[in-house]
Amino acid sequence: MKGLTFGLNNNIQWQCTSDFFIWQNADSGAYLQMPNTAAPSHAFRFHSDPWISYFDAHNIHHSLRMRYYKVRNQFANNQDKNNGSELYYGQYLFQTGIVNNLLNAENMGRPGDFRPPRTIMLQFRYDL
Repeated sequence: MKGLTFGLNNNIQWQCTSDFFIWQNADSGAYLQMPNTAAPSHAFRFHSDPWISYFDAHNIHHSLRMRYYKVRNQFANNQDKNNGSELYYGQYLFQTGIVNNLLNAENMGRPGDFRPPRTIMLQFRYDL
């Protein structure tokens, strides 16, 4: 279809780290690891960004960009600290070719949760 473009961008990351407290004592161990404070962890990050853009026969531009972002942190020695989150984001833009009008609608939040920190934004700009 003429004027239609679309794509999908993805990124994935795994990491294995070990956090620790640097303070053995106040005399000579300020930059030494305190014994038994090592906290090995495994982390996972993933985001997927699908998008679609369309210019119609009247040079009106429609654009839809979305994002799904997932974070998971796991601590081998203390599973009570395990945590994670998911984020969904969407943005629709409408632009005309005659004047620079912009209608921007954004929606961001966690799945199934309509309480804060859910964000809905509507923005309109008109330039001559």
